[in-house]
Amino acid sequence: TPHGVDLADVARLGAARHAVARSEEDLKARVREGLRGGLHLLEVRTDREENVRHHREVLERAADAVGALG
Repeated sequence: TPHGVDLADVARLGAARHAVARSEEDLKARVREGLRGGLHLLEVRTDREENVRHHREVLERAADAVGALG
């Protein structure tokens, strides 16, 4: 959801490292880096329309699975 907040500024307020994951490989590398310690704020930007489609698909599958139980 667009929020208009600059997360780099938020990270600076908490003396955290800030990064934007630009790819799946970059995301994995940034998570590994964060697990080494310290405070990290990792920003992952997504396509809003694709995200909505994905969530609807997951909810539909879940509803079908629950329906199959009864």
